[in-house]
Amino acid sequence: MSNFPFVKKVALRNNIDQVFSHIIDLLALSESETYENDRTRIFVSNLRKTIIIHTASIIEALLRWKLIEQIEGKTIELSDDWIYKNVKILYESKEDGQVVGAIRNKVKKNAEQLDFIRIIDVALKHKIITKKIWENLHTVRKYRNRLHIDDSPETEGGYTKKRSKILL
Repeated sequence: MSNFPFVKKVALRNNIDQVFSHIIDLLALSESETYENDRTRIFVSNLRKTIIIHTASIIEALLRWKLIEQIEGKTIELSDDWIYKNVKILYESKEDGQVVGAIRNKVKKNAEQLDFIRIIDVALKHKIITKKIWENLHTVRKYRNRLHIDDSPETEGGYTKKRSKILL
């Protein structure tokens, strides 16, 4: 029995169910009394971080699926993404760069080509989500993006139970 019976695409539903099952297992481990000591604090923090990553993946997949379903093959015009053609340098300055003339067209993509940040914004535009959900999803996205440890300006403070509640 699926936890996501509304997803008609069988492979997607099965993949989401599998990841959701992993989340339940990780949650049980992170709540276990076995890991309630200073020695295992980092382990539990990493379990919670993994829960956030998996939850964000499910959200991203569901939003992409809903967008694809709603726009049915149409391309999405991205409001702040442009392609420039026939660029001509009109003026060049060593201090300020160049003044150019060009033909510019908005970038159009299929929902399958969008990354998480774009999916969230386009879902709001198409009224799939509310402004409050949009804000919460961006919070989840930012937590999920912290998995890129190479560009973090500070030592990570750990994923506490309280921080993990943003997903509930």
